[in-house]
Amino acid sequence: QLAVCTKTCHVGETSLDINGAQTAFAGAAPTNSNMREFQAALNAAGLITRSVTTGLLPSELGDGNWDLDQGRSVSGVTADKAGALYNYMLLARGSGKVAHNPKYCRQLFWDSMIALTGANPTTLNVRP
Repeated sequence: QLAVCTKTCHVGETSLDINGAQTAFAGAAPTNSNMREFQAALNAAGLITRSVTTGLLPSELGDGNWDLDQGRSVSGVTADKAGALYNYMLLARGSGKVAHNPKYCRQLFWDSMIALTGANPTTLNVRP
């Protein structure tokens, strides 16, 4: 509820995109979004779906409907990759949509991408 936020902490804000945190994390540009990169990495690892039998379809990748993604039952998943999936679900379904603690959300994303791919994310320049 924006009305609650603007009474004490964020007086004068007109959206929950405080200091551009939501736009930076889940922006509209397909190649410049942490959530799009996160979703693509999980899909490449075979860990998310919107149906029971397949990973995400090309039309579902990057559509911004992250709250519709579900985990897939896959054998042999490491604890780190399962944790990355959990972090994704936390960020995708969180009521604040990254507004409450953007630095913590970026840290979850950073650590999860390293667990999934073994490399730093491309959409975040430095570790938060």
